[in-house]
Amino acid sequence: MKKINPIHILLLVLLSALVGCGDDSSNIPEEEEHSRLIAGTWVLGENSQVLRDGNDITLDYQDFSIFFTEQFGYYAEGDPNNIIYPQGTWQYVDGNFGQIVLNEDERPIAVALAQDNTVLTITFTNDTNEPLGARSKGITGSYTFILSKE
Repeated sequence: MKKINPIHILLLVLLSALVGCGDDSSNIPEEEEHSRLIAGTWVLGENSQVLRDGNDITLDYQDFSIFFTEQFGYYAEGDPNNIIYPQGTWQYVDGNFGQIVLNEDERPIAVALAQDNTVLTITFTNDTNEPLGARSKGITGSYTFILSKE
């Protein structure tokens, strides 16, 4: 019978430990992970705000909400000034997870999630008098929506 060399046992234990210490990060593509964080209904909550050119217009948007899906669809309602087209698709701009476009519109929208993923800030400028993602008239200006996840 062969003798087992203690060095072989030590190498086997080390090799087992290294194999067990594989990459613990998920295999979810980064775009899918970011779209999961944005997905859901965003509304005007207690600390929410809507600004146009720096002026608070939150009272005009009390019924505003926007719902993003993980499959890159969206639905918006309660927009009295028709600055965002009510429904369609969204996508990231060239892999930049801080910018999206609606309905392949060329005007980028900045999106930022708070660290706890419960507050979404949407910032854009509408200088063409057309709603983002549509062809009918909207109201020009620089807009910031600070929304809470429902």
